[in-house]
Amino acid sequence: ISKEFQDSVVNVLVKKTIKACLFTKSKNLLLGGGVSANTILREKMIAEGKKLGIKVLVPPVNLCNDNAIYIASAAFFNQKGVKLEDFKNVVAKPSMGIMD
Repeated sequence: ISKEFQDSVVNVLVKKTIKACLFTKSKNLLLGGGVSANTILREKMIAEGKKLGIKVLVPPVNLCNDNAIYIASAAFFNQKGVKLEDFKNVVAKPSMGIMD
């Protein structure tokens, strides 16, 4: 059942994405986000793009991250009543040792 579900989702994503590329006359397609780590999706998107002259660019799997943790964090703080202005003194540190 899981395999069939995956195949169905991949087929829809590939079909609609390629259709959008053709509609916009895009010659390049960049996959990103957590879903782009799916091997079958990557392979089918690249193969379909190749057939139609669309260059499909896919980052290495270790860079195909999902933002689910950010969404979950936002939901948690929202549920607790924490507001964005409560974080006005927070300093972003983009390199937190993930790649170190």
